[in-house]
Amino acid sequence: VEHPVTELVTGVDLVHLQLAIAAGEPLPFRQEDVARRGHAVECRVYAEDAARGFLPATGRLTVFAPPLGAGLRVDTGVAVGDEVHRHYDPLLAKLIAHGRTRAEALARARWALDRFAVLGVTTNLPFLRALLAHPAFVAGETTTDFLARHALDIAPPPPDWPVLVAAALAELGPGPRQFVERRGDPWQALGPWRQGGAAVTLRYRVGTSEHTVALRREGTGDRWAGTVGGAPFAVRLVRRPDGALVLDDGHRRHALYAARRGDGWEVWHAGQVYHLAAADPLAAAAHGAADEEVRLTAPMPGTIIKVWAREGENVKAGQRILALEAMKMEFTVEAPHAALIRRLPYGEGAVVPADAVLVELDEHAVGGDEG
Repeated sequence: VEHPVTELVTGVDLVHLQLAIAAGEPLPFRQEDVARRGHAVECRVYAEDAARGFLPATGRLTVFAPPLGAGLRVDTGVAVGDEVHRHYDPLLAKLIAHGRTRAEALARARWALDRFAVLGVTTNLPFLRALLAHPAFVAGETTTDFLARHALDIAPPPPDWPVLVAAALAELGPGPRQFVERRGDPWQALGPWRQGGAAVTLRYRVGTSEHTVALRREGTGDRWAGTVGGAPFAVRLVRRPDGALVLDDGHRRHALYAARRGDGWEVWHAGQVYHLAAADPLAAAAHGAADEEVRLTAPMPGTIIKVWAREGENVKAGQRILALEAMKMEFTVEAPHAALIRRLPYGEGAVVPADAVLVELDEHAVGGDEG
């Protein structure tokens, strides 16, 4: 089924042969002429969220940088700027690694997955990295119930200083004008370019943690210094033609990609993708004031095919509210606890984007007979 694996271990181009045979040419060899050489492993890179039951993901590719190296092959038909649609299969690429032994093929595949950068859509790359690194998988104990028997940790570790510095440098851009347009704060925008090298301070939120980056340009070159969470750093920035930001701290070169996504930033580093939102204390205060309201959002873009509840209705925990269909999958939205339905913005047949608010609940307004 996965012809690249067969092609790498036999040296036979199956697609070329199919076209040649369809054109009337004879098969140029016999079965006994085919010999196996080494091992190959294929990783199918999908736009899907493994942490949410492998739900398909959509979006526009802002970074797509497959790895290059000996014994590696990447089959793909997408590029930066392409839209991953809900109407089509979300396969982005096939990464195939070949080696003399299975262990060598797996090692090359892990090396490649650590260097496969994709931003703009959620992918299953963290899942693939965790799977190929699991001791049971490495030992060949791959059965159909592997995922049921083995837990895979796909959550990224806390962001290291290069992640935060890369986001800040990407946000600052080449000069003050771009910075003003992106942040809208002319007083902050003056910081890095003032005489005397005054620093600018940026704050980001990653999950529930807040991080502070203070940085300033050193001299006239692309050298920067500052602090991340109070810890000092100094780097030379190199912008690669493929869009990567390379931070050279004198001991190591850190290659990263950064791209806008919504109101924040996505940063790729060492195989991990981090989502950085601009820290906003006013938004945090507003969130605290609205804690009693619960908003259920669409996990993927799709079409609402059924609505069982109505606005003003009290629902019980686990009660079905509506169903969403996308990419031949059906997702049922249920009440997380007893609550009153304040609002149902969409009706049956409505097409909704990912993260659209489908249901607004008020847990404090529920009647006593619904608890």
